[in-house]
Amino acid sequence: MITLTTDFGNSHYVAQVKSSILKINPKVRILDITHEIPPHDVISGSYVLYTTLPLFPGSVHICVVDPGVGTARRGVIVECVDSFLVGPDNGLMVDTARKLGIRGCYRIPEPGLDHKTFHGRDIFAPVGALLNLRKDPKDLGEEMDADDLVDPSFLDLEFGKSPSGKYVKGKILFIDRFGDCVTSLAPHLLTDERPLFEIDGRKMGMRFLDTYAHSDQGEVVAITSSSGFLELASFGQDCSEILGLRVGDPIILFKPYTP
Repeated sequence: MITLTTDFGNSHYVAQVKSSILKINPKVRILDITHEIPPHDVISGSYVLYTTLPLFPGSVHICVVDPGVGTARRGVIVECVDSFLVGPDNGLMVDTARKLGIRGCYRIPEPGLDHKTFHGRDIFAPVGALLNLRKDPKDLGEEMDADDLVDPSFLDLEFGKSPSGKYVKGKILFIDRFGDCVTSLAPHLLTDERPLFEIDGRKMGMRFLDTYAHSDQGEVVAITSSSGFLELASFGQDCSEILGLRVGDPIILFKPYTP
């Protein structure tokens, strides 16, 4: 199976990527993870990959959120324990690759292309199709050290440990279509029924509940998301609009918490 995760939206670009794959392997099964990553939003893309790709072992994952297409940024193959990731080396895939267990990394050479703005179709899709046909990644790219992958720590998987111990810093990783805001904070840090946060310079307490429907209409609450991250939500309303939050915005959780 080949999976696709992109920021192409409902556009003809998706069909062109699939065409490149099917020319090489007409019988391959292609699964769309999503093409609705916000344009150029590498943090949201990273979160989607991290929480979704482990559900599809034994697959080749083509991942394209690539604001640096056509520049000096590398295209890479990351060989994991039971899958491959193919896409730009811009931090999009690195946390997911480590979660899946990295076995090897390969820099994809860039052939002389007439067009330099669509590596998803012209480079990553053909490479993914060949990997699905059991092509050796060593024949498709130059071996490189996994430690050389670009790693901007998009997901803050250390959960923003504070030297002072008085608070924990995190950020907004993802905002879903309902306006719920997934943070990089771990739910186990919340031991208070009404934890205190700082958002955009404002301190606010909110209830920590099991699910959305236990809250009051329009109330902002903290819950544990389906992917295990701490989430801020408002039942029946757009929490991101209420709080004025965007992906990448900082959030602080104050003590008490359990380290």
